[in-house]
Amino acid sequence: MSNKEKIISAIRKIFTRLEILETLKKTTSIKNQIRTGTGIKRVALLLIFAIMLTNVVSAYTNNGGGVCSCNSCSDCTNALNDNSVCNNEVKLTADIINQSGTCISNPSNFTNKIFDCQGHTIDGDDSGTDYGIYLYEKTGNTIKNCIITDFYYGIYLSSSSNNTLTNNTASNNNNYGIYLYSSSNNSIYNNFFNNTNNVYADTNVNNWNTTKTSGTNIVGGPYLGGNFWAKPDGTGFSETCTDSDNDGICDTNYTINTSNTDYLPLKIIPLTPPTITAVNPQTDQPLNSELGKMVINWTGSLPSGYGYKLEETSPTSAHIYYGTSTSYTHSSLDDNTYFCYRVRVQDQESNPTHYSNWSSTVCNITKDRTGPSSPNLTVTADNTNNEINLNWAEGDNGLVL
Repeated sequence: MSNKEKIISAIRKIFTRLEILETLKKTTSIKNQIRTGTGIKRVALLLIFAIMLTNVVSAYTNNGGGVCSCNSCSDCTNALNDNSVCNNEVKLTADIINQSGTCISNPSNFTNKIFDCQGHTIDGDDSGTDYGIYLYEKTGNTIKNCIITDFYYGIYLSSSSNNTLTNNTASNNNNYGIYLYSSSNNSIYNNFFNNTNNVYADTNVNNWNTTKTSGTNIVGGPYLGGNFWAKPDGTGFSETCTDSDNDGICDTNYTINTSNTDYLPLKIIPLTPPTITAVNPQTDQPLNSELGKMVINWTGSLPSGYGYKLEETSPTSAHIYYGTSTSYTHSSLDDNTYFCYRVRVQDQESNPTHYSNWSSTVCNITKDRTGPSSPNLTVTADNTNNEINLNWAEGDNGLVL
């Protein structure tokens, strides 16, 4: 049913409840009511309800060019079902958290379209037999950049073919991360699965990897290939496989069943920890300024999208820098104090999922920049000898007159 049909149906129900349907029956159209001057209030009420319902039914945004954006499960489902203005692509623009029930529930016109979550999360409420994305008899679609968590099924395809699923994450779903029933020739690659049961597929054949191609994959490796297969307990195939040449591809295939194999399962390449090369106290500040500095330098190698995290470990423990530079000036430090630092590589500043070991800790002492005290100088006049006597305390070394 189109949006227009839904609006008309809802309006009819409203008018029935208001017991004014007879008025509409007596006139051939809204146009006649306006022309004859009868039922004006009712027509105005009708228009108000129509506007309200239009806003509810079509709350997604038409971006032009067959592209729409949405920020809720119902809006995205309706957008995917709209072939008039959303006939090419639908983009999710916000995280959806604690969704009760299925989110994307088999939009009838979801065929030959793109659903792009743009890295946003579709999160369930950990209850019921529901689906993050459910498709039945759908073909030619692309679902990408979605993070789907806490449903019974993350992604479920039934009797669906020739769809592409790429760069998605399905994690912590209660039954399966992805489930394929009577579905064939779907391309499923460069996805991250982390569920107790990651995948079910029957004997229909699907494609679980693309050709090995240079490019950053979903776990930061240098090649696109298959998928990353993890488990919450750390025993997933990609977590335990060997990668003897460190190309980010497991040395062996991941066999789902006799009809379905990921020939290029992904492996996270161990990150090499950086090396701190110098921790140097600075002496370019004025004496007694209480603005001590320490310059920390290090060397290392950063994968695309990663940064260095620098921590102070003594005299306090604190995160002091994250970025791509290999030098940092730690300012406003106490004089004559022992400071220690360590650094590592990680994929994001907060809550990293991939990171190296810490470097060795390197320490140094800030300079003592306490200046000499003013001398205790005594000046007396000797009128007899026409002299001026200057006296100061013993130990005032370096006094300049």
